[in-house]
Amino acid sequence: ALTQFQTAYEIRSELLTDSTFRDRELANLASRDLVSIGRIHEEQADFIEASEAYSTSLTIITPTFNFEKLVEISRLRNLAGIYSARARVLVQLGKIEEAQDVLQTGLKLVTNQESISPEEARISYTIEGIRLQELSATVQLESSLPEQALETYLDILGVIDDIDLDSVSPTNRDLIITSKLTALRGSGIANVALERLDDALDDFREQIRLLEEIRSRRPYDADINVSLSEAYANASTCLDPELTSSRALSIYYLEQAISLLNRLPTDVREESEVVSSLMTQFTTQLDEAQAEQE
Repeated sequence: ALTQFQTAYEIRSELLTDSTFRDRELANLASRDLVSIGRIHEEQADFIEASEAYSTSLTIITPTFNFEKLVEISRLRNLAGIYSARARVLVQLGKIEEAQDVLQTGLKLVTNQESISPEEARISYTIEGIRLQELSATVQLESSLPEQALETYLDILGVIDDIDLDSVSPTNRDLIITSKLTALRGSGIANVALERLDDALDDFREQIRLLEEIRSRRPYDADINVSLSEAYANASTCLDPELTSSRALSIYYLEQAISLLNRLPTDVREESEVVSSLMTQFTTQLDEAQAEQE
């Protein structure tokens, strides 16, 4: 597959050097070839080659846009995806600042488009901006930059709070709620790293509230139950073990977390390494909390 994409790109690249054939569709196809090449290299953990492929893809595709006019959301989404992909492999190469610069460049383009979009279409552009911010916050959090991550997550939550969820489509509403859950979790983890445990507890409790609402409609959704379990366990870590009432609440949260995992289908519990790891972690935490309580 890699050879096929490379051959296709080489042919199109040669045509692009001839101004006679230099048109948007050809650039789109060449860019798409490079994205496919980048993905294959990324899957093979060849991050230098992947980064070069994504970078060249951006170089080819960006001049085909007129950012002074509104860009179709499908084209903008594709462009944002390439920025995200390049940032992702730069992180793998340890180039955190460069990855952040790439994401900020992409975010500026998206927010510019959001600002000139008609009100009825704006939410789609807003969602693309949120996606880039989510990746930026994840990079910051995983790079031990909790203050920066917290600021980004709070920005995301601020954008979401300004959205009237009753006015958007069910699909966009689900995307926005998912982003809010992601931001609350990230904000909570960042606050824990900064030892702001009361703020972290507020984040995790709001995450729990939203997840419980979703679970009431989708009680057998394994992903929701795992996320809710993790949220309960995270909340338990924010409570003061020196206080009897806090220890009791911490134990309750951990019991809820374990109960949710135990109610998952047998095949999920037995085959998922993530669930198995969480179960071991939460059980150990519960044993320690109960021992302190005694």
